[in-house]
Amino acid sequence: MRAFLPLLLIVFAFSDAWAQFNYKDEVYDDEIATVLFYSTIHNQNGQTLSPPILPLNSSGKLILEFDQFGDDAPYYKAKIIHCDHEWNPSRLNPIEFIQGFQDQNINDFEFSLGTKVPYVNFKLELPKVKISGNYIIKVYPRGDERNVVLTRRFVVYESITQVGIQARQTVGGQLSQELQEVNVTVSYNEADLNILPNNVWITIRQNMRWDNARYSIMPRFNKVFDKLLDFTFSDYRNAFDGGNEFRGFTTNTENARGGLRVGNFEINRDFNKMFLYPDLQRGNLTYNQSQQDINGQFFVTVANRDPRTQADYTEVIFTLKADRPLDGELYIQGAFSDWDLKEDYKMHHVSDKNAYLGSAFLKQGVYNYQYVLKKADGSYSSEPIENSFRITENAYDVFVYYRDMGGRYDRVIGYKMVNSRGKF
Repeated sequence: MRAFLPLLLIVFAFSDAWAQFNYKDEVYDDEIATVLFYSTIHNQNGQTLSPPILPLNSSGKLILEFDQFGDDAPYYKAKIIHCDHEWNPSRLNPIEFIQGFQDQNINDFEFSLGTKVPYVNFKLELPKVKISGNYIIKVYPRGDERNVVLTRRFVVYESITQVGIQARQTVGGQLSQELQEVNVTVSYNEADLNILPNNVWITIRQNMRWDNARYSIMPRFNKVFDKLLDFTFSDYRNAFDGGNEFRGFTTNTENARGGLRVGNFEINRDFNKMFLYPDLQRGNLTYNQSQQDINGQFFVTVANRDPRTQADYTEVIFTLKADRPLDGELYIQGAFSDWDLKEDYKMHHVSDKNAYLGSAFLKQGVYNYQYVLKKADGSYSSEPIENSFRITENAYDVFVYYRDMGGRYDRVIGYKMVNSRGKF
């Protein structure tokens, strides 16, 4: 047995490489929909908006939910993987970072009730982990680990530093009216850390998005006597487009009445359709401070029914007014699309309507979205359609990563979230 041990370790180390998946938030199966991943900390009214981030040894829980279309309930398993600060798998053995088994059976599932579109809702409470860090959870059918259906990121952090965040206007030029700069300080006065030039980093996110986060930023200064790390820069490495307030709609009623921005409702045998009022391009419009949003997120809700199993799926029709085709491909984007530019959410110009039309098959709830234009060179931005303002309200959060001398993994030694409202 001793002779085979090295071979077994190699097999376990590379088993994840055989499975085709990415270390990011993504759905790989068209039958999987409405993935909700949230912590129970600051979770108000069951809206599932609290991001999957927990302090180490917290009493809070991480909950994963998702639907599968149809009336069959396959057996699913979930596997937790520890990652470094750049979301590459670490070299740790599962026994070093997780309490219990690395693979978890998803035994909590319920069938939809009274919906036109049948589905099964699956729910998993994640086991506790032993150490801080970045983590990936992947879900796959039992006995078929290569067939990953979804992946999600989550973070567990240690509260041993004090993180200061200053969101402010960038200095100078036209960009100062469009960008928001996020400067960070990290005080480690109460932590026993050996700070070196290349063993501490921060990641900054805007509106809980990983797709446009600023990764692996090293400190500009280490004020040793003050035990203070300074991440203040003037080269835009910590700057974000301010963007605009997100557009929004609700489909939590059984018809158009009471649905925010729902203009028409069509009843069909297999599923219903909701037509949103046509949108206007905002590239040349001024900022509307009265428009409230949930920073691109969504949550499931339905009037007087259980949202887990009694919220139905509807086809939501989007319309963006445009007299002529735009210079690029147009997409609908939001947390419901994993912030990806997916073919399912691509818009198409219809000349006789002087508009772009697109659709999304969504569970009833409250949704935010924006329009994104992708150019021929692959670059994309919401600014041509939505505009960008330095005074737009956005949420920013910061993760502080640290690796001990001789350490084998990256710890998360600090975390903080702030809102930019009133900062500019």
